[in-house]
Amino acid sequence: SYLNDSIVCNDTTIGSECTIAYGAVIAEFCEIEEKVKVIKDVTIWPHKHVEKRAVVSSNIVWGESYKNTLFHKGKVVGTANVELTGEMAVKIAEAFGSILQEGSTVFVSRDYHPSSRMIKRFLLGGLLSTGVNCVDIQAIPSNVMRHELFKKEDIAAGVHVRHSVSHIGKTEIVFFTHEGMLIDTNLSKSIERIFFREQFRHVNPHRIGKILPAFNMKLDYKQDVRELISKERFVNARFKIVANMLHGMVSDIYPALLDTLGIENIMINDYVSVRKLETITAKNQYAAKAELSRIVRALGLSAGIMLYPNGQRLDIVDDEGQIVSRERVLMALLYMLHLHDSKTYAIYLPAWAPDIMDDKFTDITITRGRLMGKKTAYLGQFDLVADVDAHYAFTEFGYHSDAIYASLKIFDFMVMHQLSLSHLLQEIDDFYYCHTVLPCPAARKGKVMRLFMKEGEGHELSFVDGIKIIFERHEWVLMIPDDHEDLVHLYVQAVDERRGVVLKERYHKLIESWTQEA
Repeated sequence: SYLNDSIVCNDTTIGSECTIAYGAVIAEFCEIEEKVKVIKDVTIWPHKHVEKRAVVSSNIVWGESYKNTLFHKGKVVGTANVELTGEMAVKIAEAFGSILQEGSTVFVSRDYHPSSRMIKRFLLGGLLSTGVNCVDIQAIPSNVMRHELFKKEDIAAGVHVRHSVSHIGKTEIVFFTHEGMLIDTNLSKSIERIFFREQFRHVNPHRIGKILPAFNMKLDYKQDVRELISKERFVNARFKIVANMLHGMVSDIYPALLDTLGIENIMINDYVSVRKLETITAKNQYAAKAELSRIVRALGLSAGIMLYPNGQRLDIVDDEGQIVSRERVLMALLYMLHLHDSKTYAIYLPAWAPDIMDDKFTDITITRGRLMGKKTAYLGQFDLVADVDAHYAFTEFGYHSDAIYASLKIFDFMVMHQLSLSHLLQEIDDFYYCHTVLPCPAARKGKVMRLFMKEGEGHELSFVDGIKIIFERHEWVLMIPDDHEDLVHLYVQAVDERRGVVLKERYHKLIESWTQEA
């Protein structure tokens, strides 16, 4: 490692091939992994951990660790005012604006959480300084903004700030392309290079970007939905649902759409609450679904639906009050598309999606592959792009996941075929499906993949995404290394639970032993 007139205090560990620039100060009890670069005059406070290959360009005061990357699947995630400070938000916006053409226009929106409001203000300043114009949309669900990106060719990109549902206490800055898709890895890396090198484009004062007035996106969105979902179909259908809005901003849109379509509804948690939004956990998500189940049973409703705060995902309870697993919701939706007489639907699914019913879905075409990084020019040939995590994109409305539109399409298909959700699920074969995540250091992923492939010798193998070992008909195990974290994803499908559990436990043990081998 190379230290140039810098200060390193006691009980601090510095890995190999690090560069500590002139004037840098590293306090006591820090751990600096290998190939880290600390920029001139940066101060790292005590008890900090810096990941390998990180470029430390600003002081590390709050938080416990400093990551070597900014982005995770098109998002920057951190605790507001701790990991994700206003200064950092400005630099992220400057880096993003620097890759866009000067004079281009970007949508900037947020949810109603105070931290989102604060971070968005800093983002606006950073983007404007690079000569990029901003449409300040303020509070709106991200799926609504993405739909407008899909429609408008003159908007270069979109940025949305929201309180994270999957990372408790964190704030997310989400970046979208001009087509409403999450930015890919290549674009993320380009932004990171500018961020860490601080090679921002700062324009002259007379070329600073402008804040442009926002139009009524919610009104346009509702009108676009009404044009594609037939109101007449629900007349006299006696279709009634209960919907849990989880205190998200979808409550500004969803009830009005249901009323317009003539779908009787009961709304719960359809008001904004910062406190409730901050406490959405896996435990109370399940409690919310259980509450829907009780209401559906008690009132004899057609279905219960739970929409997540930013309108990107949904969960469903059937007319008998059963909480339907996400893989079975996908199978039920495919079955409804299979029943459609006037059109043969083309569907794109990830490699890990269940294929238990493929032989029976003869009136739809299913293509499987990688989801991340697919271009809209390719996805445009499909009618539906979906996964097993309750994300559904009907491409007539946009290439992005939209739970509001997807739920209405599901209701539309149910009424069209005059089938209850419980009846549809009875048509789906019983099967076992499981997804688990296992720790695996990045340095050992290659070895684990090789051993997994060797374990599959004598069986059919598929390399569409990761490695899939195909045993008998409709039984397989798929392992995919995570692109961003020290994890591998294991997917198991089997014809029954007994066989599935055996496969899962066997490969769990194998992967755990492989990751622990020297």
